[in-house]
Amino acid sequence: MKFYNKLATVSVTSAIVMGSVLGNAQSTFASSGGNSSDQPADVSYMGNTKNPKNVIFLVGDGMGPSYNSAYRYFADNPETKEMDKTAFDNYLLGTQRTNPDDPKENVTDSAAGATAFSSGHKTFNGAIGVDANKQKVKTVLEQAKENGKSTGLVSTAEITDATPAAYAAHVDDRDKKDEIAQQFYNGQN
Repeated sequence: MKFYNKLATVSVTSAIVMGSVLGNAQSTFASSGGNSSDQPADVSYMGNTKNPKNVIFLVGDGMGPSYNSAYRYFADNPETKEMDKTAFDNYLLGTQRTNPDDPKENVTDSAAGATAFSSGHKTFNGAIGVDANKQKVKTVLEQAKENGKSTGLVSTAEITDATPAAYAAHVDDRDKKDEIAQQFYNGQN
């Protein structure tokens, strides 16, 4: 029963977040004179895009092409012959993927994947914020702090879960949750 409660919570939260993001993106696109052609949207309404004041980096943990396809089928109007465009079609520039630096595995787990995304360094499965030699690697949040920026880390999972932890902790085993929490608490990173 606990599993189903957790699943329901995650599903509702995901739906709210995606609805908010996609709903706002669609209304922004529509109000900016967007069209439904395959031509790129006119982004001149976005202002200065060369030097952003703030950056929000969203990670849809486990969100791959199948998730996007499921949303596309869910949102499509069955009365039309063509598949309707979704709000994110005009903004989707690409996807990111990685494989582990792990001689025993070729499928990346969340820890190795998030470490690669957060730092640009591949590592072995289970590692958080360290390279294949177990050396600390600088994350994008740490670099932002060094540059005098404010940072934040928000997660719908436990903050010591592999994906959020890879942005602010450095351990050689994702199961060292106490050590991860201690690093957060002490502000070591």
